[in-house]
Amino acid sequence: MIIYILLIIIIFILGVYFFSCFDYAKARYLFIANAFIPVFLVAALRKPTVGEDTLRYLKYFSSMPHILKSELFEKRYEYGYILLNKFISLITTNNQVFLIIIALISLCIIFVGIYKYSSLPHVSVYLYITMGFYFFTFSGLRQSIAYGIIFLSYIFLKNKNALQFILLVLIASLFHKTAIVFLVAYPLSHKQITIKYSTILFISYVILFLLKGIIINFVTKNYFDEYSLFLVSSNSYNLSIVILTIIIFGLIFYKNVIKRNSNNIVLYNLMFIAFFMQLFATESDNFTRITDYFYIFVILFISEILASIYNRNIYIISHIIVTCLFFAYFIYIIPDSKLAVVPYKFFWQ
Repeated sequence: MIIYILLIIIIFILGVYFFSCFDYAKARYLFIANAFIPVFLVAALRKPTVGEDTLRYLKYFSSMPHILKSELFEKRYEYGYILLNKFISLITTNNQVFLIIIALISLCIIFVGIYKYSSLPHVSVYLYITMGFYFFTFSGLRQSIAYGIIFLSYIFLKNKNALQFILLVLIASLFHKTAIVFLVAYPLSHKQITIKYSTILFISYVILFLLKGIIINFVTKNYFDEYSLFLVSSNSYNLSIVILTIIIFGLIFYKNVIKRNSNNIVLYNLMFIAFFMQLFATESDNFTRITDYFYIFVILFISEILASIYNRNIYIISHIIVTCLFFAYFIYIIPDSKLAVVPYKFFWQ
């Protein structure tokens, strides 16, 4: 845990320093460039035992030189991930180098997205770590790449570029097929929050709550059969409460956030979808991974909320509250996380 706490402190100090000492445009670039280094190194230099599924992925990578071309696509993995493994194996067969390359890919995509889309990149990076998204890259190698590609699709979602959006989602699905679920974001992303729309959302939530067991069993058995063994009750209500609390926090500042940028309505709708998706995670632990395709945009959402607060005192107080709350959240979720990232060890230890 110490290495993670030090990482969070470093990110916090870098944010305060660059955004206090440089103009906004320069501070954005300098912060992202400097923050990426420690975040990348912690992920890239970890021992293979850090991360629940890491050893399984390394076993598959190690088998690459022995797999015939005719057998290459017989594995359960998606074509994009298989080809990436094959390409890396042509460069190196070293497991640690493989982890370094995967970390570089998944984190570069996220940091580029934060740089391009976040109003407060230092807040977004801080949240990316403390809310646990970062630690998923230690375990879910395929899906972390898919998350990153989905994250980059935000610009096409915001600007209503359907073809580019669909293309990126399809590319993401080549690394983890569950990414295809994110296509539902397009028709819903620009819905305006009205009394009628809110009523429809409430009724829909009640109906889905009553039918969630039937729906999750149908979807899993017919489309994601490999996850059928994991249909167990979970404690995902806790995350539902967190998402709902963030939505309420956002609604308090709704007028300011939308006035600042009308396209921020997309982030509100992504949070609504995340809340709906998390409903199914109460039936299956694995469904939280589906939720995260939508929920990962919370690191932009909270940044937009804070950026819309023009009263300096409220702005500072809100920053302090967000910083403290999510540090406490990190301390609460990471030690007992199923991602198995504690204890941390470097690969040479």
